[in-house]
Formats: sequence, structure tokens, C-alpha cells
Amino acid sequence: MISQLLGDSRYRVEGAIDGEQALNAIHSAPPDILLLDLLMPKLDGFGVIQKLREQPETSRIPIIILTAKSLTEADAAALKEGIYAIIQKQGLQRKTLLQQIHGAIEKALTG
Repeated sequence: MISQLLGDSRYRVEGAIDGEQALNAIHSAPPDILLLDLLMPKLDGFGVIQKLREQPETSRIPIIILTAKSLTEADAAALKEGIYAIIQKQGLQRKTLLQQIHGAIEKALTG
């Protein structure tokens, strides 16, 4: 879905099948931004965030959560730290996604 939305944008999109594959890819070539689903096999999005935040070299990668999951208050509290935005997948528009990506990258660059 994300590849289709961003296919002709200036951004290069790489996907991962699960959280473990995502972490391996991130450690091999750290991205400028991470679009992360919370519901993934092997290691969910919460686990990926935790692992990334434990390592200095990945702790500052901006993260945008894209999810179909209804977040509980506990979920939202767990995600509050270090997440740029949480976007529901349903009805996701290209323009909205591009605005969020641009904002997250700009914020990361300006600190």
C-alpha cells in the first residue's frame, strides 16, 4: 500500500515482511524515516520501537505509525515517546502521508 502511494514520489520505499526483517534492514542501511505498522509477525511494531530506541545509532530515526489497530490508552502512552505521528491506514491519502513524512524529516533535521 505504501509503495503504491509513494511509488512516484522522491522517496525510496523499502518494505519488510516482519519486525525482525525490518530491524535487520534498518541496521544494514539506516533509513531517514520509518513508516511502521504495529501488527506484524515475529516482532510487532512496539518491539521494533523498543529495539530501535535501545541503540544510539537508531534511537533518533523518526517514526510514523501506520496502523489499522484501534489504540488503547496504554498503547497510545507507550507510543508517545519518540513517535512523530500515528496515522490510521483506513482512508489514508497520499497528500496526508507526504505531509507527515516531510514534517517528520524536517523535524529530525532541525532537532
